[in-house]
Amino acid sequence: MSAVTAESGGGADGGAPSTAGGADGGSGSGSGGSGCRPPEAFTPLPAAVLAVCPGLYVLPPAGAAGAPPPPPPPGALSADARRVLASPAHAVPLVEPLVRSVDWAADVAWTPITYGDRDPLYHHYTSGHVAYRLRFRLPRRRRGGGGAPRRPTVRLTLNVRHVGTVWVDGVAVGGQVCYSHNAVSAGAMHFGDVAYAGRKSHDLTPHLDAAAADGGDHTVVILVESLGQSRSPFLLNDVRNRRGLLSARLSRVATDRRWDIAGVDVTKLRDPFNTSGLPLEREAAAASLPDVAAAAWAPLRGAGAAAASSLSLPLTPRGGLVWLRATFDAPAAAVGGRSGGCGRGGGLVYPLRLALDGPTASAHVWVNGLLVGRYVEALGPQSSFYIPDGLLAERHNRLAVAAYAPREVALVLRLLPWVVAPTSGNLDARGGVYAVERRVLAAW
Repeated sequence: MSAVTAESGGGADGGAPSTAGGADGGSGSGSGGSGCRPPEAFTPLPAAVLAVCPGLYVLPPAGAAGAPPPPPPPGALSADARRVLASPAHAVPLVEPLVRSVDWAADVAWTPITYGDRDPLYHHYTSGHVAYRLRFRLPRRRRGGGGAPRRPTVRLTLNVRHVGTVWVDGVAVGGQVCYSHNAVSAGAMHFGDVAYAGRKSHDLTPHLDAAAADGGDHTVVILVESLGQSRSPFLLNDVRNRRGLLSARLSRVATDRRWDIAGVDVTKLRDPFNTSGLPLEREAAAASLPDVAAAAWAPLRGAGAAAASSLSLPLTPRGGLVWLRATFDAPAAAVGGRSGGCGRGGGLVYPLRLALDGPTASAHVWVNGLLVGRYVEALGPQSSFYIPDGLLAERHNRLAVAAYAPREVALVLRLLPWVVAPTSGNLDARGGVYAVERRVLAAW
């Protein structure tokens, strides 16, 4: 949750003082005459609700009472994402967005392996991602009947668990997903995983670098994300369900094949669960802001110097894995100041979420150094991630996002209140923002 306090003598918009009374018609917050007036936009709930949840307020959807929320912002968003991203009010500005693309040659600590040593468990890479690098060579191109050199057809057939993305010579080739809720199937998460099933073939030929065509190295990078172990009975112990790259078959025309692997050794971490296994994680996802002067980091194109209510992170076939860093302040200023009649630390609190949308994209999210969300658009359904109140400071909170996609797409990010449907309690853009007095929350 994020702190929201009332400005002394002013409402949500800095106008006249709020006059919202309690459920019993008295002055104050509605929970016993604390003297803390809520921001003008928030209203107390009915007495029956306050009897169970004292100090609870709601910010209804934008517009007149009972009116539907405003139309979603334009853009290439899916229908579901438009519904979830539609905010009733108070999108939190994101400032100073910086981006950095991972250089698979310079930024990754590769370990040479044989093909038989590709199991991540052998290397203690048990959380999140594992990267594989395959380098190979092709015979010199022969000239056809018309005199033009002929390029051999090169195909790569992979079997991964659970999400894989492939780049060859720096260009994205495609992706694949092998994940199932069925009992016995490829990628099954609830019983037997049929390990030999789930293969997909990728044609590398159109993407091969012509500069390396005549005897030079071609490089394939395979990034695989594990979505955890299966919930299996002991006879099918989930440790036996391998993760990462299960198999890889490259066309015979490729020669001089060399394999490397990279990931995060969880035995060397204080918190083995706070990792995605991605390159540059220690630097990019740290609570401290990276050095702006570092040549590898650059301002997000099109973001400008002003704070933005949303960011659009372009993911391109040649962009590979991209890191985004930005800062934000806790959104108290959007509905009132941080001091005044309620006193510092008083006022209202409501939960925040980071909403993501990007077809085919995968992303991991950190706030102040803590991994808080994993977004896999191909599987879903989660696209909004709760940000715990205890993580946030009043100012200069750090947001980090690592994202990639097998094709060109824009990943849209917005920091919003958690919008709740009053009948179900579920996230719903047609609902309102529910806030509670901080002093009441502390008493709980």
